[in-house]
Formats: sequence, structure tokens, C-alpha cells
Amino acid sequence: MHRFSPLLSVIVICTPLLAQSIFDKKAAMDLITVTTYCANVEDYSDSQVPRIFARTTSAYGQSAGWVEFDTKADWRRAGSPKPMALVWYRDAKTVRVAISPNDVESPRVYADYCYRQDGTLARLRSVPSERQKCEPNRNQCTSVLQEVRFYPPEGPVLKTYGGVDGLLDIVNGTTEAILEGPPAERMVTISVPMKWPEYLHVTDLPFSELLYVTLR
Repeated sequence: MHRFSPLLSVIVICTPLLAQSIFDKKAAMDLITVTTYCANVEDYSDSQVPRIFARTTSAYGQSAGWVEFDTKADWRRAGSPKPMALVWYRDAKTVRVAISPNDVESPRVYADYCYRQDGTLARLRSVPSERQKCEPNRNQCTSVLQEVRFYPPEGPVLKTYGGVDGLLDIVNGTTEAILEGPPAERMVTISVPMKWPEYLHVTDLPFSELLYVTLR
């Protein structure tokens, strides 16, 4: 699918919060570096088959821990347990993890974790990063911007809001771009802080003990 250049992506997601430090050359370069790396990881993962994990429950409704499913059909036959996670590898290293919540039915709502080859977190974003809710007559649209976090190897975490997403349906494994409708007469913007847990290293993931048991 079509992707924006890393530099354009940076421009798109810039907010007043980021603008305060954008003139810090190191911070700007860190942002571009992480954005470029994670865009490459995302492009690579689009052509790879991920491993599938989900947290299951016992007959009494208690958590029975995370298990791996060989196929999405196996996952569905098990009752489509959630939360569900897709894990992509590159050179036998975990580089991307998508985790859906257990309280939202839409498979297009998920946390996207981008990891470096050394296992450290490079970027965490809520997907969709931006969502519009419009009145039927489009007199007013509310743009909900989700927080996106960038983790340079050194230095503070960089936070932005919103972005341009390619939505990944983690149940069906398809991607599509967000389609915008006609412009509204009035736009209202709301910034929503990060709600997803920060798994700063792949070993912090709740199913980390399963990641390298039977690496495909």
C-alpha cells in the first residue's frame, strides 16, 4: 500500500507539544530515524506471516494464560479469545507486535509496537492514530488524535498526537487506508493520552516466554 515518506510523516504528526522541541536538532533527527526504521518494519511485515497468540480463559472464566494458534481458523474455532497478538520476526528477531484489546470488538483497534533488533521498543502507537466522528449533516466533525510515542536509543521519549495510518485488520490480515469524507463546516480536535501498556523490551510482553520456543 502507498506510504508517505518518513519526513512527510513527521510533518503530518507534528503538534504544538512537539513543536516546542522540534528545533532541537538531535530530537528532530531521532524522530526521523525512528519513523524511518518503523516504516521499514511495517513494509516488511506486510509481506510476512505473523505468529498468533491470544489469552485464553478456563471454563470458570479465569485466565488460563497465553497460548499460540497455528492459524486464524484455529483461533476462531477456540472462540476468538482476546486479547489477541500478532508477532512478526526479521532475522529471527521480534520486530513488530500488534495487540488488540479485550474490550473492543473492532479488529481495527489495536496497539502497534515497533521493536529494534536488540529487542528495545522504538515506537508505540494507538491505531487508528486519528479518527473522525462527524454529525450526519457534517456541520461538525470531531477529530480524535491518539498519542504516539517514539523511543530513541538515547534521550527522552518523544510524544505526538495523530498521524496517517494504514489500518491493519489483525483478524483478517488486510490493510487499507483511512478514507476521508467531504470537509465539515466546523472541526473540533481532541487529544487522547496513551492507554496501552509500555512493553519497553520484547521480554516485557505478557507472552514473551512463548516467543522463541518454536520460532518459525
